Amino acid sequence: VSQSRYGVVCVEGPQEYKIPVYITENIELHSKGDIVFDFVVDSLVRAHSLAFYPGNGIISFKNSLGDDPFNIISIFNAQSVHLKDVAANALRISGGLPSVYFDGPVNLSGLGILILDTGPVFLGEEINARTVWIRSRGDILNSDTSGSINLSGVSFLGAEYLNAIRGVIGSPSSPIELNTSNQLLIGADPRADFIGTPMHYTVVNIPSNPPCIVTFNGVAIEDCTASSQFSS
Repeated sequence: VSQSRYGVVCVEGPQEYKIPVYITENIELHSKGDIVFDFVVDSLVRAHSLAFYPGNGIISFKNSLGDDPFNIISIFNAQSVHLKDVAANALRISGGLPSVYFDGPVNLSGLGILILDTGPVFLGEEINARTVWIRSRGDILNSDTSGSINLSGVSFLGAEYLNAIRGVIGSPSSPIELNTSNQLLIGADPRADFIGTPMHYTVVNIPSNPPCIVTFNGVAIEDCTASSQFSS
């Protein structure tokens, strides 16, 4: 392991941490391979920020990430990301189009912002935040256990952004639970299926990726096939 400057750690190969890891400063961790944490990763003294660069490898947290909340957690250029029990002010994952698996709850306080610019996203537990911006190259789906997205703040775009490029959001048999009173800005191909509270009767379609069908609590609030049948 070489430490090129304060707070930046560079590793030539894959890493596996088989003991608890406690963070005492803001850290950037660069690796040319997978990064696996078998035990808790926690911040001491105050809320520190973490940035991970796994070099197109897998990054996996098998235990909690932030029993005491971190500040901002960032993950760049991963092949896949596995998260479990995350607590932070904000979470950002981008670069490399990784598949992202939420295997435990995510609690984002303070800024409360979740930003994903990734490959397919799989929700297995609840996400609690103020606002989300999610763009996936692929589906946004529930995993074996359904998750939920619970939002309690004002969106920085004026609407919650969920865009599955060349993919669906949820399915009729397993809709994504989305609990927010904010407007929804939705993109999907060909459909997006939601449940949640309060009921939404309208969405704003993303012009570059408009869904044909959008349902909320089993009610079709967008349906381009119905419009086509009516016009014919």
